[in-house]
Amino acid sequence: MQKSAYPRGIKGIVLAAAAFTAAVIVLVDQSTKHLFLSLGDEHHRIIIKNVLETIHHENHGIIANLPLPLPLTISVTIIIMALIVIHVLKYVRANKMVQAVALAEIFGGALGNLIDRVTRGYVFDWILLFGQSAINIADIAIIEGALVFIGWTWLEKKSKNDQAHPEEHIL
Repeated sequence: MQKSAYPRGIKGIVLAAAAFTAAVIVLVDQSTKHLFLSLGDEHHRIIIKNVLETIHHENHGIIANLPLPLPLTISVTIIIMALIVIHVLKYVRANKMVQAVALAEIFGGALGNLIDRVTRGYVFDWILLFGQSAINIADIAIIEGALVFIGWTWLEKKSKNDQAHPEEHIL
């Protein structure tokens, strides 16, 4: 009997990919925040006028600066992160790399912003989009991970439905 090239099997690869993704997102998010914070409060650069700028913005609320007490924001974030871990493990067991990694992106982004809230009391945003939306790398990872997760899950369900009902696709 031939030994597997992957001693822990594909599940180990999926788990490693998810963990690596989350770690890279946290590292890049925290590194870029540190870099832009070191430039000072007044650092502002226009990259594309009225489209993309760098700024110094402190988000003391939750999503889109919605006011919420910091302890409640931290508690809600931790609960959501725990639920994400449960779902990542579910997709790891099912050998579903795309969903596991997409959820890990969301987790990494949430962890990056949680680190800010715990260490600074706010989330530091340094990217200004269209003159009104201040974001950071963690926010981008959360949005991108959610879009990939939703899109891939939808395509997977559509594919299963198409295979279950091939007669519906005959012209």
